[in-house]
Amino acid sequence: MIQGLSTDCFRSNHFLPKLNMNPIIIQNKAVVERLVEEVWNLKQPQLIETYFSEDFATSTPGGMLYGPEGYSKIYHAYVDAFPDCNLKIADILGENNQIVVRFVFKGTHQGPLMGVQPTGRRISINGISIMRLQAGKITDQQVVWDTLSMMEQLKAITVANT
Repeated sequence: MIQGLSTDCFRSNHFLPKLNMNPIIIQNKAVVERLVEEVWNLKQPQLIETYFSEDFATSTPGGMLYGPEGYSKIYHAYVDAFPDCNLKIADILGENNQIVVRFVFKGTHQGPLMGVQPTGRRISINGISIMRLQAGKITDQQVVWDTLSMMEQLKAITVANT
């Protein structure tokens, strides 16, 4: 025992807030982890509506999309282009009702995307998504991914070395 320090503080929940053990944050992280696993990795798009509110809005590199049907559009665009895709959560952080995910998207280009016909090339791109959740559903999202790297990996563009 450290002189003058009671061991009771180690037995209580005194340190839980500092460890980010807020039950809402834990629940929201679990929602996002299930979305990634079930919808993206197990390819179950019928579950999209269970994860997104009706008034959901997302800002993507391609523009704004609304509602679960908006999310479904981007999902199908990428899964149709990369049917073997896998989305891996590299980092997940939570604060209040927001979840931030750094992700890695990998797949083989087997369908058209953004005007690029299938190349058969395997890609790996990084992205970040900031989501706000309310009552266990995602209400809005700001997401960016490395579109330049994706197009370069598909040989759709050439980036000059500087």
